[in-house]
Amino acid sequence: MVALSALAQDQQPRYQAGWPCTGKERAFDPTYSKIAEATGGHLFLFDKSEMSGMSALAIGDMKHKETIARASGKLESYVDIPIPVDASVDSLFVVASLQCMQTIQLYDPQRSSVTGDPDVDYWFRAGRITTIAKPAAGEWLLRLAGTGAYSVAVEAHAAQGLHSVEVHEKTLSLRVSPEIANPLFRLVGPAAEPIQTLTLAPDPDSPGHFSGAFEPAAKQFRILVENGAGFQRVDPRLFETRLFESKPVQ
Repeated sequence: MVALSALAQDQQPRYQAGWPCTGKERAFDPTYSKIAEATGGHLFLFDKSEMSGMSALAIGDMKHKETIARASGKLESYVDIPIPVDASVDSLFVVASLQCMQTIQLYDPQRSSVTGDPDVDYWFRAGRITTIAKPAAGEWLLRLAGTGAYSVAVEAHAAQGLHSVEVHEKTLSLRVSPEIANPLFRLVGPAAEPIQTLTLAPDPDSPGHFSGAFEPAAKQFRILVENGAGFQRVDPRLFETRLFESKPVQ
């Protein structure tokens, strides 16, 4: 897991008042964002006084192995990120960091604002980390308001998931929980924007295993599976097509 929290003291120069919302383009080294995205780690802009938040991030990430939604980019006002929660999810872990944060709000399927238990709902200068136990099934919504660089990961402790994703130059192989009927596969961009649908064939000798040839229609992409009935999982890594020119990405 790559997190700016581990580098907070280096990334908060003493001459930059109001870090990370400094009004300057490079309030932090974008290399850390690139590494976090490529590995599926977390980019979180902790102030050096907020280092205790690292434990909340590490513990929550360790307990929630399935990724439901992932998005990153630059914000000019606000963005809404839908979070489809299926019945197999018994705990939701939301990690959202926004450089010049006004607020980060989480809404349940009835669009009521949700405040987690104080012991697991943490607010920081540039983000929020919260855990929701036994979330109701349906479409939740995460709204980020503010400006600047943002990074969001919504993870779950769930009985059903996406596993063993292997991307090679022009082939893709993965596993979905066998009980998921008629899974649909897509490529999405860094901010979760749709790129293309994929056709993967099931393995008759291995339930839940799918594979097939594919040619990405964008330089950067993530792999997403859904079933049209509320189930969604995404591989947290942001792949780059140029990497395929040298060696497979495991």
